[in-house]
Amino acid sequence: MATETRGLFARIIDGLIAIAESFFNLIRNIFGSNDPRPATIVRSRFKQDALRTEDLLVLQFEFINMDLKREEDAEGSRHAHLVPSADAFIVVRFPPQNIAEQAFFQADANYPVKPPEKFVKDPPITDKDENTETEEPTPPPVQSLLAHPSRLVFKIPQATPPVPYDLESLLELCARSPLSVTGTALPPPTDRGAVTRFNAGIMRDTFMLRLEKPPNITGQVSLSSAEKLISDSRARMREQISTPGRIGLESQIRIENLETIMPTLLPPTGLETAIELPFRLIISPSRYGAFAHAPHLVQSPLTKRVELWHTRLASVVGGKVNELNEWYRTIRAVWTRDNSFDPNKTSNFPAPEDEPFRTSLDSLDRRNIVHLTSNHHIWIEPAGGRRRRYVPLPVNVRRMMLSSLGGWLDLRGAWLPPRGSGLGVEEWRHIATMGRDHYVRVVYQGYLFPFMHRASLVKITERKFHTDKSGNPAYMRQRMFIIVREPEKLYPSTGLKTPDDRSYDLQWPISRIRLTTLVTPNLN
Repeated sequence: MATETRGLFARIIDGLIAIAESFFNLIRNIFGSNDPRPATIVRSRFKQDALRTEDLLVLQFEFINMDLKREEDAEGSRHAHLVPSADAFIVVRFPPQNIAEQAFFQADANYPVKPPEKFVKDPPITDKDENTETEEPTPPPVQSLLAHPSRLVFKIPQATPPVPYDLESLLELCARSPLSVTGTALPPPTDRGAVTRFNAGIMRDTFMLRLEKPPNITGQVSLSSAEKLISDSRARMREQISTPGRIGLESQIRIENLETIMPTLLPPTGLETAIELPFRLIISPSRYGAFAHAPHLVQSPLTKRVELWHTRLASVVGGKVNELNEWYRTIRAVWTRDNSFDPNKTSNFPAPEDEPFRTSLDSLDRRNIVHLTSNHHIWIEPAGGRRRRYVPLPVNVRRMMLSSLGGWLDLRGAWLPPRGSGLGVEEWRHIATMGRDHYVRVVYQGYLFPFMHRASLVKITERKFHTDKSGNPAYMRQRMFIIVREPEKLYPSTGLKTPDDRSYDLQWPISRIRLTTLVTPNLN
């Protein structure tokens, strides 16, 4: 009796929530809202928890605008019927897919930093990591935080026939239904190399247009020739590039038409896919993404062991789910749960936050990844006044799986951060297994003071066994070092002169500077 009462109470609460959401959407449609996304009218909703102990399947299904009619056929099966006049969705909720684990910094003991005795800090440095030496790991258990639950949202077409109300049939329906994703989770372009060249052209424009007069170097084209070359290459790209969807890259290059077309960074709604993997970073595949899984138990006929139930990121090619196509198996970071995140701000970020402890990705990393993969409103203002839009690129996914015990992740993203945008992450590599990070690499672009050689600051967080400690624990250790990208800089004759007819070249006697140490030891 108590169970029936609780079930009735839960259905009443769900009904009241549905009524409140419908009323809110109606008010928003009448009076307007800052959210440009159209509101979905929720006419009915109900939830069903699913637990299969043999393969540890733990899911919660929520049915939006689907009506469960308890009609029994000759075999006693029940069927779920769609509401004919409304868009229907199935929301599949997963347990948390990642654990943020405390990482311990690791410096190089053979290269201690000894600043000069008379060194004066002006302005004073307030970095809490200043003079950080190797941190000694604390005895287990270390500090950790659990990610929020994740969800996959599937659109159910109105023409879908009645579905048997059982777990296997629901899993099969989800595997063949399209995903509902947020507007910034666009699919990759058909020619990613062309987009990379387009972004590189923006950086090249920014550099060349800063020169009032081209250097007098053999083989150097004139500024007008360079402008014509860039213009011609863009014209060819407009003919060759198109995004597989409603909006092509040709439209993205036409900046005058994009301000109202391109999606804006907004947190995913309850009817859009949102996967928190890794911690605090919300990722989503595109509308060409799909999830492949076995609806039934997978058991070895020899050992009788049962495989852990999981679902794998795949793609839809030719109307069929394809797990071998890597081009459309991508994700974008569409949001971050950091309190300091401002989707309209790409520069002057707050200091990186490692609160309450150091992790593989900090708040600055997550903000960079979101903007570089999903912000379609980053503008580049070169010195010549030719405005350009930066084209964000998705992240290539080698493997992504979701399960009740956590997620598997193997991905790599690479970008050319536009000059002047305040963004600096060049690469993100992430490997995680069953909710635990194993190897995370973040590469930041930069320059070496004072001669401005191009360089990259590399941060690696990886799991290492400690044989000198009881139980041989595997801690997350974090280290940082610098890689020189431009070992040699040349300073050829420019022929430039000051207003009083003095040569700039004679004021700088150095013609070449070469660095011989190309990789530093681990920094502190």
